[in-house]
Amino acid sequence: MHSGWGALVVISNEFALEVVDRRHIVVAQATIPGSKQPYHYAENFELEQAGAYIARCSGASGQLASAAIHEILSELEKNEYRVEGSALLMGSGRTIPSLEKDLVSHALIHTAEGDFFRAVVRQAC
Repeated sequence: MHSGWGALVVISNEFALEVVDRRHIVVAQATIPGSKQPYHYAENFELEQAGAYIARCSGASGQLASAAIHEILSELEKNEYRVEGSALLMGSGRTIPSLEKDLVSHALIHTAEGDFFRAVVRQAC
């Protein structure tokens, strides 16, 4: 996952490992300003406003991620593939403390955004 998009790869091991599909999925709503980097965008907001903005982005990103996952699953089903699992590359494992603390640290903003986009895709899966 990256800022607002990710790479989705489908692998089959029916006969040998084979890449069945790979595509770019968009998980940031273009009509929401700053949605590609929501924590950066909300950095100077009041805490309550930042929380509401990030929640709005999360809802929109979740819908986009769900639509992308649904689309690929439908295509795989039409081609008689059965999905047995999914995997998502995770970040460093650094925990983010709280929105208030995240927004005052540039490093934590990056960590929070990475977690944000991985979480919406994980939920969609």
